[in-house]
Amino acid sequence: MYGPSSHLFLEKCEAIVSPLTKLINLSLQTGKFPESWKHALVTPLIKNSKLDSNLMSSYRPISNLLYISKLLERCVAKQLNSYLTVNAHHEVYQSAYRPHHSTETALLRVQNYILTGIGRKEVTLLVLLDLSAAFDSVDHAILLHRLKNIGITGLVYDWFNSYLSGRTQAVHLDGVSSDSCRLTCGVPQGSVLGPILFNIYTQPIGEIASRHGVNCHFYADDTQLYMSFSVKDSSTAGNCMSNCIADIRSWMQSNLLLLNDSKTEVILLGTKQQLSKLSNLEISVGGANIKSCSKVRNLGVIFDNNMTMQDYVNNVCKTSYFYIRLLGKLQKFFEKETAAMITHAFVTSRLDYCNSLLYGISKALTIKLQHVLNAAARIVSRTRICSHITPVLKSLHWLPVSQRCNFKVALLTFKAIHGLAPSYLCDLIKYRIASRDLRSLNDILLDVPKCTCAIGSRAFVVSAPTLWNKLPLDIRTCSNLTSFKSKLKTHLFYEAFG
Repeated sequence: MYGPSSHLFLEKCEAIVSPLTKLINLSLQTGKFPESWKHALVTPLIKNSKLDSNLMSSYRPISNLLYISKLLERCVAKQLNSYLTVNAHHEVYQSAYRPHHSTETALLRVQNYILTGIGRKEVTLLVLLDLSAAFDSVDHAILLHRLKNIGITGLVYDWFNSYLSGRTQAVHLDGVSSDSCRLTCGVPQGSVLGPILFNIYTQPIGEIASRHGVNCHFYADDTQLYMSFSVKDSSTAGNCMSNCIADIRSWMQSNLLLLNDSKTEVILLGTKQQLSKLSNLEISVGGANIKSCSKVRNLGVIFDNNMTMQDYVNNVCKTSYFYIRLLGKLQKFFEKETAAMITHAFVTSRLDYCNSLLYGISKALTIKLQHVLNAAARIVSRTRICSHITPVLKSLHWLPVSQRCNFKVALLTFKAIHGLAPSYLCDLIKYRIASRDLRSLNDILLDVPKCTCAIGSRAFVVSAPTLWNKLPLDIRTCSNLTSFKSKLKTHLFYEAFG
C-alpha cells in the first residue's frame, strides 16, 4: 500500500497489528530491513508553478513508500531522535524534523540577530545557500561512517546498512510506471528516516562556519550564513564570508554534494543610513561574484534590506485576496462551517504563518493585514461590506492581527520558559534577578534588555519579555500549555473587544 491507500490499512489495523508487530520486532532483532519494503514509486512534483515544466530540474522527486515500511521507519526514528537528544548529537541550529522546532523558530532566531545588530548600528550580511539534489546525492559509505562516529554500532549499525543498501525505485506518472532501477546513493525524499539521516550527514557544515566566526542556521538543505559588522569592517566581513563559503563548497565536493552557485542569494540588512555608507559588496561563490539584492525569500518569508517586512506583507495580502475573491464567488454554495474551514486553510493560515516576525511592524502594514482578515470574516459570516466589522470579528472569536502577533510571541515565550522551544530561543530568555527579596519574586518576570531604537525593540530578546511582563499574574504562572493558550486568548480577546 503506497501513500493514498493507507486508509485501507487503518480500517483493518486491529486484525494485522499482531503480525505487523512481530515483523517490526524481527527486523530490529536481526538488523535487517525487509527487501520487499525498499522499493519506491517516485512522483515528480513541480517545485514552482512559474518554472518551466519541460525541464527536469523544475521537478522534485517525491518517493512514495509502502505504508508498512514507514511504520518501521517511525519506530526507528523515535529511538534515533531520543539517542541524538540524550547524547547531544543534534546540530543546535538545525530546525528541520525535530520536536518543538519549525521554520518560524528558525526565522525568529535569525531575525533576532539581524534586528539586534541594527540596534547596535551594524549591518548584517545574510547568504542563502542552495544545494542541488541534496537528498539524492548522499553517499551511503560516508553516511554510515558518520553514524559510527556518533556511537551507532553493532546490530543498530547493521540495520541502517541494510536500510540504505539494495534500494530500488521507479518513476510513476499518469498511472504508468517505468522500469525499476537500483539506487547506489541518496536517502528517499518522502521517507521518515531520510531527513534525519541527511541532518546527520551535513553536520560538519556548522563546524566549518563556526571556525570562520560566521553564524549559521539550517532547515534541512536550506542553509543560512550570516554575520554583523560595522560599516568600516565591511571589506573584512566580505572576505571572511567568501572564505567560509569556499571551505563549505570544498567540503561539499569531497562529500559528493553540490552547491548550486547560481541560486545562492546575498543580502545586506540594516538601516537606510548605514547601507548608504556601503559600496557594492560582492561575495565570491565558486567562480562567480554574487551581488547583494534588495530582498530574498527565506523559508517562505520575504526579508527586505531594512527589515520593514513590507514586501512580505504585500505578498501575503496579494495571495490572500486572490483566494478571498474566489471564495466570494463560491460562498453561496457553502455552509457557514465549510466556508470557515476553507477560509482558515487558504487565508488566515497565511496571516498566522510566522506572524511572530511581524511584531512591532508599522501601523500601516498592520492595517493592510487587518483589511485582509476583515474581508475573510465577511466571507465566512456573509456580512455586507457596509456593515461594521468589529461585531463580526467578535462573534467569530477572531483576534485582530496585532493581537494574533502578540499571541504567537507570548506563546513562544511560554514554551521557551518551560523547555518546549529550541535551545537557541530558550537562551534568549533571562529571568529578572532582584538585588533583594521582593514580593514579586515568584511572579515569573523576565529581564528586558535596554534598547534605544524602535527596530531593535522588535527583536525577540526584547519583545518576548516586554509582552510577558505585561500579562496578568494568573497567566504567567500557568504551567499547562493548553490552559495557558486558553487564558491568553481570552485575555487578548477582552483587550481587543472589551
